Amino acid sequence: MKNPIIIIGSGRSGSTAFARVLSNHGRLVYMSQLTSKLPGLLFLSRFYLRLTKFPIVGSGLRRVFKMAEAYSLWNIMAENFARPRRNIDGNDVLAGDDETIRKTLDKLSVKKNSRLLIKITGWPRIGYLLKVFPDAVFINVIRDGRAVANSLMNSDFWWGRKGPEGWRLGPLPEDQKKIYEKHGRSLTALAGIYWNILMKATEDDINRFKPSLINVRYEDFCSNKIELMKKVCEFCNLDWSDRFEIGVTLKKLENNNFKWKMELDEKDRAILNDVTLDWRKKLGYL
Repeated sequence: MKNPIIIIGSGRSGSTAFARVLSNHGRLVYMSQLTSKLPGLLFLSRFYLRLTKFPIVGSGLRRVFKMAEAYSLWNIMAENFARPRRNIDGNDVLAGDDETIRKTLDKLSVKKNSRLLIKITGWPRIGYLLKVFPDAVFINVIRDGRAVANSLMNSDFWWGRKGPEGWRLGPLPEDQKKIYEKHGRSLTALAGIYWNILMKATEDDINRFKPSLINVRYEDFCSNKIELMKKVCEFCNLDWSDRFEIGVTLKKLENNNFKWKMELDEKDRAILNDVTLDWRKKLGYL
């Protein structure tokens, strides 16, 4: 499959909602929740994807097994990709892993013009992914870091509760360590630092590898799905159809950025405002 589309984001950035809307496009195939459960039986994932392409039953079937990151399959294809403790690049692609990944994911193709849609969160890993897919295009989903941090703390899977020693991002950079100490090593500060680190890693990757990339703001996606999706489809060279537009229109979205103000007390709100300030300035979230 040529020109795969790869969605990246910090996690809790709205990338899942965005990816699942985009995955409704008739040309796209992807790893699903079925792939996550049965990574060794890709013929079942392919059969499921084929069924979702039928006009009438497809929309209902897509709700059965939604698009997923399927790290269980990544662990089979390349064990050092799924949970790295630092941002990885092309030098981390082990001999033969690039071919294994391409051949494995090619099995999801359901027709000649199928295009692969991938979503990953956490470290951007742009250099690694370009080594495997040199013709890939990227969609970077961005969200206000205060909302990301609050959502992380409300999730049941965030490893930040173990502190920097066990949160899977490796040691804190010196500048972020000072911020962490300044705020009494609070969990709230660490959640904001998580966002800072991943924003910097993404900017560094973009500057270093210069991928074909479009930025998508979660807030814009919530406020005007159709206009934003048309821009994304144009960038990705995907045709726009009435069927796809209906699928986009039917997706109900609510901008939940307000929740951090309601769910956090005054002290934690002040911490997040301070911790994320520099990167919010860069990204226009003031």
